[in-house]
Amino acid sequence: MFADLEQLPLITPEDSLFKGQTEAWWDPDRGLQTLNEAIRLRNSVIARTIRAGLRANYATLTGNPEDALQAIADANIASGMQPDNPYVRAAGLHCHTVAAPVATELV
Repeated sequence: MFADLEQLPLITPEDSLFKGQTEAWWDPDRGLQTLNEAIRLRNSVIARTIRAGLRANYATLTGNPEDALQAIADANIASGMQPDNPYVRAAGLHCHTVAAPVATELV
């Protein structure tokens, strides 16, 4: 299935968004790169929210406080775009909760 993913053309920003989300399952670096491209093409609340969650998970893998702060930054941007969206709020909470142990080095 992942080999088929490589053959899919990226026509819309959403193509990059969902491809990046899928790639992150087996290659977080690659998935984040594809999500960066999706946001470059269309800076949407859903793209920021998805990337925030992936960055938080990535921070737990790397243990890098900067990765945790990037997750929180994306969550804050998404919240600014749609502050009353429950999905955005949940993602922000996820980012802060998951990233908190990683970012304690900065405090």
